[in-house]
Amino acid sequence: MPGASSLDYKFTITPNGQPWYKLQGLVNGNIFFNCTRCSEKVGFISIQGMMDNATPAWDQQRDTLKYVMEELKMKLLDIKAKIITTCEPLSLQGSMMCKQESSGHSSASWEFGFDGQIALYLESQSRRWTVFHGEGRLLKETLASDRAMTDLLVRTSAGDYGEWLKHVLCPQDGVLSTAAAVSKATRKTPITAIIPVILACSVTVGILCVSLQSQVLRAELSGQ
Repeated sequence: MPGASSLDYKFTITPNGQPWYKLQGLVNGNIFFNCTRCSEKVGFISIQGMMDNATPAWDQQRDTLKYVMEELKMKLLDIKAKIITTCEPLSLQGSMMCKQESSGHSSASWEFGFDGQIALYLESQSRRWTVFHGEGRLLKETLASDRAMTDLLVRTSAGDYGEWLKHVLCPQDGVLSTAAAVSKATRKTPITAIIPVILACSVTVGILCVSLQSQVLRAELSGQ
């Protein structure tokens, strides 16, 4: 895979809101996936070269993220009374970020926050939590104390994302490769391949001219 590749899912969870969560996916900074959840209706968008969202890969991606959102919602409800924020209703914002360097090195992390400020950071490979302010400490205690929840966050970001990147990027790379191949072939077309086409066009034009002249001559003779 040439160059660095990144996958970023930004989310907002508002337990009592409609929709109760919003999710946006970006690959290499380009939006390719939008999802809102207020009922069973889920919306998607795609950019050129992306795979059809009806494939099993998309279904797996959607179902996994939906499950993570539901688990985070339950954790948020558990500590809601202890969190002091200026936003009403209470809303958790965050993102899951995954990156693969051209060298093959990969990294993955989670960010969580309130009122537009990052409160808690998880480095997935090392399982290291970093607290930025008070609400982050409470959120860390809730998430880190639940082994199954931590495993879910780590597995989703550091494990599943590799497959997701492959399914998201490969079709796009294919489109770019095809376009490049066509452009390359056009640039390398030899002059010897163009000359026969020019000659054929010239012969065709000459035949048409002779035919037209014959028709005009017959018309003049008929008039006499």
